[in-house]
Amino acid sequence: MPDFAPFDSASAADTASQKSALDIDSALSSPRTAQPPQSTNTRDSVQERLLSPNPSSNEMSTTTTLLESSPIFSDSTPWVGGTGLGNANLGKSGRVIEKLMAENDKLKREIKAEAAKREELQRTANAQKPRLEALQAENARLSHCKAVDESVIKRRDRKIEDLKAELDIERQKRESLEHRAQEAERKMGEHQEHSNKEVQLAIEEAKHATTHASILETSHRQLSSEYRQRIAAASKQLRDLNDDREEDRKRLIKLDVVNHQMRQESEKARKLYNELLASSDRYREAKDSEVDLVLGDIRELKGGISHREMKLESTLEEMHETLNRMKWLMNMQKVNSENGVNSPPPSPPS
Repeated sequence: MPDFAPFDSASAADTASQKSALDIDSALSSPRTAQPPQSTNTRDSVQERLLSPNPSSNEMSTTTTLLESSPIFSDSTPWVGGTGLGNANLGKSGRVIEKLMAENDKLKREIKAEAAKREELQRTANAQKPRLEALQAENARLSHCKAVDESVIKRRDRKIEDLKAELDIERQKRESLEHRAQEAERKMGEHQEHSNKEVQLAIEEAKHATTHASILETSHRQLSSEYRQRIAAASKQLRDLNDDREEDRKRLIKLDVVNHQMRQESEKARKLYNELLASSDRYREAKDSEVDLVLGDIRELKGGISHREMKLESTLEEMHETLNRMKWLMNMQKVNSENGVNSPPPSPPS
């Protein structure tokens, strides 16, 4: 409930004048007045009630009753229009008293007006009291909410600081991971480039090996064809030699020893020829199978060609050596037949 403001200086001056008038009235009261004297305590209590900042309704009603019943605050005074002294008989003090009584009446009216205002203000304050209490309760609730909000804000601030620290840690981790990812990507690019070079090199080597295998296959076919032609020519020569030997046997009937020796040599030559022929067949079959294996290995593998080439060259050298021995043997038989030499031929050249 709001406090009422005290009276201003003018009101205080009027109150002082009122007290003076009351004192003068009490002092100058005569036996002719029918009104009893007003005590100073009563007047003081009335003034204190009127001047109190928060007068109650009972006090306001009591004060109003006292004012109305007081001879000082009544509408009729014994000094004005009464049975007292007349205006002609009044002296200087009477005029002063009359003036004071007029001021007293004025102050009385002002006090009544102030009392009415106080009552109105009291009623207004009583009407506003529930609203004030509601506002005070709302203020208390809002103060409590403010304290709760401040504690929540402090907790949120601490949580925000923690989240900022976690965010910094996560940012550092992310930067580290990005750096590692870039490094891994760079290494992967280098490895990919190196792998591409190796694959390109392997493709070139495979092409080279395939070309070399094709060349070897073509060369082997040419050599096989040449060997077959030479073997066919050798077979024809052998048949011619057999015919010549039959004719020589007829001519050398008389030369039994020579014939016997020549027969033995012929048997040896035939045996050697059969062995050479069998060796040539075995060699051809072995070489065909080896060539097939070599071609298969070339298709499946990328390496090992040099070893195959060395082996093939060594086999070719053996074939050339065997062929040279066959030629030498046939030439020796032919020479012996033509010269009539019955000695066995020397060992073929190595």
